[in-house]
Amino acid sequence: MLFDVERAGDFMVVMEAEGYNVLPDRTFIARVEELCGRGAVRVID
Repeated sequence: MLFDVERAGDFMVVMEAEGYNVLPDRTFIARVEELCGRGAVRVID
């Protein structure tokens, strides 16, 4: 799993989620989008 955050004109970071204790379910995605804005989460298979 990769965690990718980009804020246009500000910053971009891609982190490998190794060692994180989260389950990327719908609740997690909804919470991240509350914090970072709609569309902030991309699921990449």
